[in-house]
Amino acid sequence: MDTAQDAPQEEKTTDPTPKKRARTSSQNHTELTELETKLEAKIEAIGNTYASTAAVTDQRLAGLEELITTSFRNIQEQFGFIEQTLKTVVCSPIFAAQFGNHPYLQEQTQAPTPLQSCPSPKPE
Repeated sequence: MDTAQDAPQEEKTTDPTPKKRARTSSQNHTELTELETKLEAKIEAIGNTYASTAAVTDQRLAGLEELITTSFRNIQEQFGFIEQTLKTVVCSPIFAAQFGNHPYLQEQTQAPTPLQSCPSPKPE
């Protein structure tokens, strides 16, 4: 009688690269869901970074706009001060006495000269 022990045994061959077991649909679905969750988290992080960067940029631009506006206003004030100072000097009797007949002032025919824009001297 042949017993199981007496039967010739097949030689087991071992493959050096173990074969992956076939994945089930459930495993694929689970992995896909995990990847989707990770992707959504990364997209949200990128969106948050963009929003934060945009907010900082908007803040900096607003600050820069305010600085430019203030600087422009200061320059206008300085020009106004300079214009008033020049008018005071040019319209002074001393300036008129010294430079009123200067050739440069006499050559100005298209635009009023500083002396022409001076108020008429008040009679003393």
